[in-house]
Amino acid sequence: MNRIAQRYENEAVMYHFNKAVEEYENIEVGKFNPKKLRTCNALVIETPNYFLLRSYSTFIACIEKINRNML
Repeated sequence: MNRIAQRYENEAVMYHFNKAVEEYENIEVGKFNPKKLRTCNALVIETPNYFLLRSYSTFIACIEKINRNML
């Protein structure tokens, strides 16, 4: 992958990751049900368009529901 393609890909990832966190922040308390990821401390949080993975207090990954793109 060349630098231009990589830059485009990075921008797309950051766009979706920021949209996922923004959705999470705009959900009313109690409207989402975080689920523990197996036996670790990480939580899977579902928003209307994304699944977010949060470890301790840091969001570390998201998956877009429509396209199932892992970001």
